[in-house]
Amino acid sequence: MLAEARPLGKFAYFIQRAIYICIQSNYRGATCNIAKLIT
Repeated sequence: MLAEARPLGKFAYFIQRAIYICIQSNYRGATCNIAKLIT
């Protein structure tokens, strides 16, 4: 229920995952570019 009521929380989680994947891959790939644009 909380997840449905708070779409921003889901979005923030996605951003955190993207940044984490980005760091793990030494800042390579499309995910990284998206993370850089947002942060």
